[in-house]
Amino acid sequence: GNLITDFGAEALSSLKNTPGIRELTLNLGANLLGNLGAKALASLKDAPSLRSLTLYLFWNRIMDPGVAALASLSEAPALQVLHMDVQETHIGDEAVIALASLKNAPLLHTLTLDLRGNAISEVGFMAISELHEMPSLRNFGLYIKSKIRSVT
Repeated sequence: GNLITDFGAEALSSLKNTPGIRELTLNLGANLLGNLGAKALASLKDAPSLRSLTLYLFWNRIMDPGVAALASLSEAPALQVLHMDVQETHIGDEAVIALASLKNAPLLHTLTLDLRGNAISEVGFMAISELHEMPSLRNFGLYIKSKIRSVT
């Protein structure tokens, strides 16, 4: 199969320069993406007419700094729909706290986050619960199953 690295993600981020692009789906799951690749994909926020973005980034080597960079997608001027699958990407509370800043996205009305299989604690989930403050949010999907186990 294909093995997309950070360099491949950087090349794909140039899609932000496609005139009039409104919808973009990138299925990059089960590759070799790391934090640099995620940071490159975060630059898709600069696509002026991008309204719908789906990022399948599951089973990669992305950690907290990479997913935190993706939170800057809240700055995308026209983004209305965001689906982000970051299951099994080695993230924790730091990344999820950063993702809570998506509540500042001005037009975002549909948001799906797949956070399964990561090391996220109650602190992270408390932060993500702040997304209910989004005035434009109409549809929200959250997939969670933490790797953290309680010991009693």
